[in-house]
Amino acid sequence: MLVSKDFIKSKHNQANLEEACRQQKQLSYFTQSKVQKDITVEYLEQWANRKYRGDDYFLNWVKTILKTDNFLLIFKYLRFPIPSASLINDKVRSQLRRVFYSEDSYFRYEINGELIKHPKELEIDDFNETLFNALLFRHNDILITDLKDVNEPYRFLVDIEDVVSIETDGSIIKKIAYSAEINDDTLEEQKGIVYIDEERYLFYGKDNLDKELLNIPHDLGKCPADFVSLESFGDDSVVRKSIFSYTREKMENYVFLSTLQNMAIASGVIPTVTMLDVPIEGADNDGKGSSDLEPMSLKQLGSQRATQTSTVSSGNSIMQSGNLIKVPLIRKEDGSVEMDVVKNYLNFFYVPIEALEYLNKRVKEVEVDIVSSIIGDHSESLTPQGSKSPTEINGVTIVSKQDKLREFSKQLSRIRERSDFNFLALKYGKDRVKNEAFYGSDFFLEAQDTIYKLISLAPNPIEQKSLLIKSARNRNRFNENNFTKEYILYQLLPYSTKEDFALALTNDKVGDITFQYQTRFNHWVNIFEYQYGDMLTFWNGLDANESEKIGIINNLILIIIRDNYEKSSMVKDLQG
Repeated sequence: MLVSKDFIKSKHNQANLEEACRQQKQLSYFTQSKVQKDITVEYLEQWANRKYRGDDYFLNWVKTILKTDNFLLIFKYLRFPIPSASLINDKVRSQLRRVFYSEDSYFRYEINGELIKHPKELEIDDFNETLFNALLFRHNDILITDLKDVNEPYRFLVDIEDVVSIETDGSIIKKIAYSAEINDDTLEEQKGIVYIDEERYLFYGKDNLDKELLNIPHDLGKCPADFVSLESFGDDSVVRKSIFSYTREKMENYVFLSTLQNMAIASGVIPTVTMLDVPIEGADNDGKGSSDLEPMSLKQLGSQRATQTSTVSSGNSIMQSGNLIKVPLIRKEDGSVEMDVVKNYLNFFYVPIEALEYLNKRVKEVEVDIVSSIIGDHSESLTPQGSKSPTEINGVTIVSKQDKLREFSKQLSRIRERSDFNFLALKYGKDRVKNEAFYGSDFFLEAQDTIYKLISLAPNPIEQKSLLIKSARNRNRFNENNFTKEYILYQLLPYSTKEDFALALTNDKVGDITFQYQTRFNHWVNIFEYQYGDMLTFWNGLDANESEKIGIINNLILIIIRDNYEKSSMVKDLQG
């Protein structure tokens, strides 16, 4: 077994680490926004004349398949954020966030034998965002649980590019070394290498592996480092699978086709012009000219080095939109002028409409393919017309989206559970904590009108109430307090639907108090809040389980109804 400094020097799994870095960079290029660089003529010439590969994976590929002139056109029309990054952030990322709003998610923590709902030290909301973004954009990174001091853990991501050496057993990290900087003024060096295994944290200076600057033991019994991604990509465990791994080629095509589409749109509006090559009245022989008296003319500008030309200089390729191509005067054998050329003195050429239509269609097809492969959406939009009803298509789409969200939930649940345990075990002791994490498998995706249809078709009141609660959760997924209050009200309401209430009335099964409760529900809730304050605040202040809280509030409302109902009945009797 290698000791720590030998392990660092060996650069264990170096080739696999380099491949993981390369994979993550390539995927990041197509999924994350970048700032547009300034493009100069000199920069374009460098790219055109370059005999080696640059660091832009997409442009390297384009340069290998196109002639130089056409490559430079692509280069000019490629704009950042590139189309695939916009697609991922606008249409994919927001849909995947539904993973946080499952109907059956649960998180269980037991510390020193006591159940705790959400340990504050875990900073759940911020950590959820960290994990979510890491799975999308930093899937090869390593999640580390470190110690600030004794029993003071904290968590952070180590960039895969900073990992120097790593040893794994399948998807379990046994030991790891990575470049780091430690903010500690007492140390001789603050930049160096961190080594972590199942027993300790070590820190060495950058240029001196013979001296340990820090040696901190831990009793976790395993290396407190985890891969962000659940699965490996291929046979090697270091290179991990991203949700974008198998869409990279599609995103590449999408960017290429979208860029061609922009070029075609420009060529559809700005034509290539051909004209007879004859002297232009008012122009100098060199093709440049302006009146001496013209305001802001070249001669009036004096020291400025502006030039004016009678032709458009926009590139070497004759296919560039806006080009002016001069056609020489053609003479017949007898010396006379070819009149067809004269008649067509000036011509305008646009991209054929068929080409534009094809590009628009193809770009849309690739977009649909990308989105459906990641989130399970849109795939049924390509179903042949008439082969499925809208209801069938919607049903298949929802199932497909559910499957994708469940897979994403599985990934989040795994890394959250492992990291939460490492954190709590380092804080309280590994034998004193238990935890479970599950982001859920039931993601309510139906539209509101579909929900109402499902409620009407529900076989029993239990299913009806469950659908109402799901609807409330979906409607208030960004407002937990609103949902909780609606949930309480649904639990208090005697009959979930008007059909159930009507059936009970028909069979004479509704008492006076229940009738008052159902028909004037909002009224009694308002009186309750007048007497006891906001219902949600009252609910949160009760030291009881959920069933007991519902029972307490329900009994208080019944008392209010009886008191008011009996008083009104006494008044009627006196008036009678």
